Amino acid sequence: MTGCRRVGVIGLGRMGAPIAGHLAAAGHEVLGLDPDPVAGADLPVTVRRVTEDRELAGCEVVLVVAGGTAVARILLVDGQLRPSLRDRDVLVCSTVDPEEMRRLHEAAVRDGGRLLDAPLCRGDHGARRGDLLALVGGEPAVLARCADVLSAFCSDVVHVGGPGAGQVAKLVNNMLLWSTIASVVEGLRLAEALGVQRGPLVEGLCRSSADSWVLRTWERPRELPWADEDMRLVLDAASRAGADAPVSDVVQRVIGAVRSSGVLGEGGLGSAGWALPAHPVGEEAPGG
Repeated sequence: MTGCRRVGVIGLGRMGAPIAGHLAAAGHEVLGLDPDPVAGADLPVTVRRVTEDRELAGCEVVLVVAGGTAVARILLVDGQLRPSLRDRDVLVCSTVDPEEMRRLHEAAVRDGGRLLDAPLCRGDHGARRGDLLALVGGEPAVLARCADVLSAFCSDVVHVGGPGAGQVAKLVNNMLLWSTIASVVEGLRLAEALGVQRGPLVEGLCRSSADSWVLRTWERPRELPWADEDMRLVLDAASRAGADAPVSDVVQRVIGAVRSSGVLGEGGLGSAGWALPAHPVGEEAPGG
């Protein structure tokens, strides 16, 4: 499906605002909704701000790009899909607990809606560039109808399975990301303690079997705002599934210390304050 479409974007923060801009640049008629009047202050004039969800009723596609804990409140009222979101395609681009995502799919089917879970990877950098990755769960026919909308801000779209599968994929992605960040910080801290400078070491590791996206983008500032919530979701899902997750258990404790240290706030190679706060493995890390 191609051509100009009316698309609603709920959530105009670090991800939603640039996504709305890309959609408008692609020729779509874009309506943006966010309860925070400051959010999306730099939206292009071609994006029309609305103040109530009922104003999205004329949209063919609605994207939800809000914090994961707010998604159920955005989609449902009194346990039912909001009337403004019925009989249209709704893409949940937020990171949501997979079990809750499946319940939202069931509510949408029951109440005449069409839902995809389409959490996004590559963060606000990818949102600004318009080369995000969407990991999609839901019906292939719904995805086919929304392909042109996703292509406005995604360079890659992968359909990983049925309802909730996109959130499972994002959960695993996040677990591996935070695990890698924690490992890289610890490894580079060890190297520095042993007298090896970070810059040359990172260059060498990027050409070795230790190469990773985290190392290759090491100079990029990272505030890790979602690390704690992401790891909580991982461990909750593992517990429900009866799956062992010893690495995730450690990462949940360690990643809070990494964030609190400020090591990555100004970019991994240029940041000061390299030392991590010490804490016993059996205790909760600061902010964890």
